[in-house]
Amino acid sequence: RLGLGEFLDDDHFNSLETVAVQLGCKECLVPAESAGGAQGSAEGRRVREALERCGVFAREVARKEFSNKDLAQDMGRLGREGAMAHFGPAAESDAAGGA
Repeated sequence: RLGLGEFLDDDHFNSLETVAVQLGCKECLVPAESAGGAQGSAEGRRVREALERCGVFAREVARKEFSNKDLAQDMGRLGREGAMAHFGPAAESDAAGGA
């Protein structure tokens, strides 16, 4: 199953853990860390640790792949017709769509 969502979270990513466990996620795509990034790597590390605590595999993907440029086309290819309408307002968000 493929899903899309957007939610507020705290510094420890407790909401991410809750959502991952409730949905039974097995894998999550995360932006690849850049070499020597200071703040980005600390936040990225905390996201990966939160996913690891839930037993979710964090697959690193190049940052350029996180874009909502072709989101409607990609969702149509991955799902069934009308998939974008199913996701509603979350699909129109730059943050969720880019994820």
